[in-house]
Amino acid sequence: MTSPEPFDPVAEFNALLFEASSVWDVLDRDDGWALAASFVVKQQACALTEEWNGMEGRERFKTVKRGRA
Repeated sequence: MTSPEPFDPVAEFNALLFEASSVWDVLDRDDGWALAASFVVKQQACALTEEWNGMEGRERFKTVKRGRA
């Protein structure tokens, strides 16, 4: 019997990373360190943080591992 949903290995891998607490959050200093974005790859979170901070011209955003805000 086949599943109505096609198997997506990337989605499955990401789900495992979320379950393993391997999630990187980008937090916004100006919004009381509210969550601005989440990634399962640290490099993606850091790249976005650098891009947004560059656009702001200051250290507004920071990257943290989930559970370590």
